[in-house]
Amino acid sequence: MASIDQVFEKLESVENKINDFGRWQAGLDERCAAHREQTTEIRHTLFDGNGDAPGIKSKVALLWACKKEVVKWKDFWFGIIRGVVTACIVGFILWVLVVYKKG
Repeated sequence: MASIDQVFEKLESVENKINDFGRWQAGLDERCAAHREQTTEIRHTLFDGNGDAPGIKSKVALLWACKKEVVKWKDFWFGIIRGVVTACIVGFILWVLVVYKKG
């Protein structure tokens, strides 16, 4: 049978381990709280923005939509320029044919 001193030694050893575990738990809680704050800040920057300005994701979506609109207009004007150049080439060829037919 264990003496009372041995029991107290074991209890003190267990108490020290419990204290170490408690300090580790407190440190873990502190690190988790810091991580949650960083995550919240990043999420706020990406999605919510600050006040009147939208978040980065909203800005990227807006820029992407503007790019699509610019591409539509660019294709439209290139189509017109292509048509004008084609009409000029055809007109020049017809003019050359008329000049050589007369001459």
